[in-house]
Amino acid sequence: MNKILLSLGFLVTLAGCSTVPEHHGVPESLAMQVKPIGVDNTRTWGNDTRVSYEFLETFIDNYMSRKTHSDSLEILALSGGGANGAFGAGILSAWTEKGTRPEFDLVTGVSTGAILAVFAFLGTEYDYHIVDFYTNSSDDDLFKAKDFLAAFRSMSMLNVSPYEKLVRDTIDTELLSVVAEGYRHGRLLLIGTTHLESQRLSVWNMGAIAAQNTAASEKLFEDIILASTAIPGAMPAVQIEVEHGDTSYQELHVDGGVARQVFLLPDTVSASSLEKGVLAKKRQLYVIRNGEFSPSWQEVTPSLVAISSRSLNTIIKYQGRSDVMRIYNQANQANIEFNFAHIDNDFKEVNETKEQFNPEHMQKLFQYGFEKMSQDALWVDRPPEFDSLTIDVTGNHL
Repeated sequence: MNKILLSLGFLVTLAGCSTVPEHHGVPESLAMQVKPIGVDNTRTWGNDTRVSYEFLETFIDNYMSRKTHSDSLEILALSGGGANGAFGAGILSAWTEKGTRPEFDLVTGVSTGAILAVFAFLGTEYDYHIVDFYTNSSDDDLFKAKDFLAAFRSMSMLNVSPYEKLVRDTIDTELLSVVAEGYRHGRLLLIGTTHLESQRLSVWNMGAIAAQNTAASEKLFEDIILASTAIPGAMPAVQIEVEHGDTSYQELHVDGGVARQVFLLPDTVSASSLEKGVLAKKRQLYVIRNGEFSPSWQEVTPSLVAISSRSLNTIIKYQGRSDVMRIYNQANQANIEFNFAHIDNDFKEVNETKEQFNPEHMQKLFQYGFEKMSQDALWVDRPPEFDSLTIDVTGNHL
């Protein structure tokens, strides 16, 4: 018992020596009133019905309705998946090579999908960014492990300064000007982060942010990408500055995949909105799941690490399945053509190293996505294993 008390005392002492950053949190009473960089229309919430319907209609309909020069509406939704984003990068690269990749009207992304979404929105001439990142990056290029004491005193196990520098160096004034131009032509880039205080998906209108063309808006754009990819515990949460009147606060945001693995629209917006006005045209939706979708067999050692790891992977897989099914139902509701891609069980390569970002494994994933797309063997029109089955009262299959 004395040893336990001494250990607890040691931990309390460490906590008292914490080096976590100062945080001026938003009072709950102001949570729906604060504004990032003091500007409206920069974000909405994934599942809060208190946000007005009129605001959401403006957020989706009015901006998108500016686009009138095409006979189709092209939508791309990109999921999380860490280094598995190499799969999505391979798809986009092959799509470009085939010459059939559309200019997307709406692109959504969370976590690794947030990185892909920015460059999918920018266009085919920016593919080299994702090809390089998802085929050449290694753990050492992106982050460094902290020692135990440093990790305990901070918000994360990893020092991600190399990754943060890469993000801030890549997202520059020129890149943001292209995003802003797309936004002015009625196209939307939506990125999801998880707002920890409210436990909600925060959906960011990245084009509206880029269009502000200020140092503050550039930093916010970068912060959102860093937050959407911030794996809780491993990577530090991102403090995003918001304002109410003359007072500044900070919101804590982490990986968008905590709240959603992939999304089409905020939950409070009906997908049938996409049938209105100039949007009542041919509508194509492409959903890329940067990960497995179907159950797969794996021998599990009866150990704490193996059981915990397999269980967590299973939770993430089934969250992703539920999110895809939600989007599938939204697409059916709005008569949108649904196209789905995922890492299928025919991909047999296993990352045998402890590296999350293992260039050799990512190159194989990239090539897998590239070949599937090149061979027209990628898209399916419904989520696997979701064929409906009707059973009558006698128990016969209909």
